[in-house]
Amino acid sequence: EKEFKNKTAKSKIIKKKIIALKNKKVTHEDSNDFAIEVGKILSEAFSEEIKGDILPDNKMYYNIAKRLIEPNLKRNFDIVGDYTRDVQEVLNKNSNISLKAIKSEVNQGKIDGIIGKISDYESFEEGKWLLEEPIINFTQSIVDDLIKANVDFQHRAGLSPKIVRKEAGGCCDWCRKLVGTYNYPEDVPADVWKRHRYCRCAVDYLPGDGKKQDVRSKKWSDVDKNDKIKERKEFSEKLRVLKKGMLFTKKFKKGSGKNYPVRFVGSDHVKFDSNEIKKVTVIAGQGVKAPIRDAPRLESFYKHPKNKWQKISGITNIKYKGKSMKAEIHWYEANGQREEIKIKRVFEDES
Repeated sequence: EKEFKNKTAKSKIIKKKIIALKNKKVTHEDSNDFAIEVGKILSEAFSEEIKGDILPDNKMYYNIAKRLIEPNLKRNFDIVGDYTRDVQEVLNKNSNISLKAIKSEVNQGKIDGIIGKISDYESFEEGKWLLEEPIINFTQSIVDDLIKANVDFQHRAGLSPKIVRKEAGGCCDWCRKLVGTYNYPEDVPADVWKRHRYCRCAVDYLPGDGKKQDVRSKKWSDVDKNDKIKERKEFSEKLRVLKKGMLFTKKFKKGSGKNYPVRFVGSDHVKFDSNEIKKVTVIAGQGVKAPIRDAPRLESFYKHPKNKWQKISGITNIKYKGKSMKAEIHWYEANGQREEIKIKRVFEDES
């Protein structure tokens, strides 16, 4: 705690963000930067103060992990949650929204997950990575959870807020495909709220009173009258968003596969318009030479070993606004579990 307080007091980033808040020139990008810095400081404090040779049997036992990790993560929740709520208050006032900002609940499941995982390792050295990036990731998620809670609150109050996902420099393909502006709640893909290890992308929002923020000037301007044109231009982007569980195959297969049937459930954006996927091919991962670059993230997210994942492509028909078209789809699969199904490209001249 002493080390954390010392580092926090010396942080130029934290000082800068607090000044920006006092001057009421902030967005949730500032909240995200603030959270990353607080997460890094706690991670560094853990790294400098907790060593394997001071632990019994060089192991982080569950009771020790709970006493060390839980109160510090909850303190991060209080610090970052209070800052983000205050930013939300500023944004509400700037956009003439007469609603109080609300603070989300602490994500106890994530805290328990870190404690449980690190105590499962036989030696602290093997599991100390959990006190590094996962601590920063948890602290960032505090901002995401608060934004989600406030956007939902505004929506239920009759406003029409939008969620904005912004990429950080050099982000991965998975993050890049989530970049965009989404009407809440009908157009928001579930993955917008997710982040993998080392993800520094920011989630922000546009208020529901017909105004939007210029990130550079921090001022609010009227909504672009050409939104409808922009919406049409975003058509191809929307097609990429398919919800988890839409695709079901009979059996997990290695290597190139034959056609196999699928069944469908509805989607906000796209529906399948065929009873089979053709030209099913494993393009990376288990069974082929090409590796999956995102394998470590998939292992972290979905709890299957990284060497079990496959990236698979296939051709099927989809329907969008009553129009049927042929499309190439990609997805990840491990041990029969399919994730992150997306449309790679559309053959618009074919039905």
